[in-house]
Amino acid sequence: DALAIAPFWLSIVSKNWTPFPLAFLRTLRLLRFLRIMKIGKFDSTVAVLGTTLAKSVESIQVLLIYVLLMSLVAGAILNQTERVIQTEPPPAPFDTVPASSWWVFSRILWMRHSSPWSKGYPTTMLSSLVNIVCLVLKNIIWALPFGQIRQIFDQTWKETQKLQEMRRSVELEDAAAMDTLWIESGKAATIDIEVWEVGDPGLLAGDAMVPVPILENKPSVAVVQAKLSGGSMSPWFGSPTLEVEVSWTPTKVKDGHSRGELEIVPLRGRRFVSDKPTQWRCLVKVPVHLFGRDSTQSWSSRNSTSGPAPDWDPNSGGGCFNIAWTRAGGEASSNEPSKSQSDASMEAMLQKVLNVLDKRNCKIDELSKCTASIEQHTASLENAFLAEQS
Repeated sequence: DALAIAPFWLSIVSKNWTPFPLAFLRTLRLLRFLRIMKIGKFDSTVAVLGTTLAKSVESIQVLLIYVLLMSLVAGAILNQTERVIQTEPPPAPFDTVPASSWWVFSRILWMRHSSPWSKGYPTTMLSSLVNIVCLVLKNIIWALPFGQIRQIFDQTWKETQKLQEMRRSVELEDAAAMDTLWIESGKAATIDIEVWEVGDPGLLAGDAMVPVPILENKPSVAVVQAKLSGGSMSPWFGSPTLEVEVSWTPTKVKDGHSRGELEIVPLRGRRFVSDKPTQWRCLVKVPVHLFGRDSTQSWSSRNSTSGPAPDWDPNSGGGCFNIAWTRAGGEASSNEPSKSQSDASMEAMLQKVLNVLDKRNCKIDELSKCTASIEQHTASLENAFLAEQS
């Protein structure tokens, strides 16, 4: 803005003091067009370009060195071959080595056979061969660093994208409350919520798996948004979503076992589609126990409003479930034996083991006695048999 209005004030202050008019400064008003561009939207792109140029300095330096060397060598050859027979009035393009080098350098930079900054053409066979060699080497010299610069740009762009994703994830974690991190953790328990059309017959509109903080040892209340799939709804754009309020009041959470009260309240839906105006109801299925016939309990909500964005009345209440994820399906804590009972049972078991061992010892003694008598009888029979033979 200051540069745009500067010509007006300079013309008033200077008046006729300057030997030339300041009307050309009015072109600075064109700087106002820069206000159309929102540079803030392109910060990442500008940063990538700047980083790419900074990392490509060595490649650009090598490119310039090769261009200068080729210009000097080719210019010296053209000066020696064209200086004697050139017919153009001075200053001729090949009169000196700097002029000849500038002739070659301008054509290498201009990327064409002719250049607006230098006139003239070589006339000898040797000069034409030198010009052909310069044209071929020009394409090779320009192609090599640009490939390396492209590689650096791709690598820098990928690193910038990863950095932006990390920043967004960190911002989301910072913005989220500490007691609702379980929603995005991917390690939370899940429950099944089905959305049905109200009618005869009712159709399954969609199904969603909603994370719940059953394994969290702190109370938590959060609104969870889940995508519906596998039903009759198929909108043109996006996926139908359902928002539910999850409330968790733990009693005891330890070593993967959990006890507490879980409440599920459906709030609203988005992008619900149906062939006719209809209402919707939610069927919530919660695993209240780890195993057993009645390990899963269900609750059906009231009907919602009709339309593609239905709402459920939160004042009508939601489904309450008593969670008991324990070894005995909710009865383990009440039936756990005390320390004295366990000691008494252990003593009784040891006594039974001792009784069994005593009985076994008695049987072993009887067997040993029988074996000794059998051995004595066998020895007497052998002695009698030997005596008869003798």
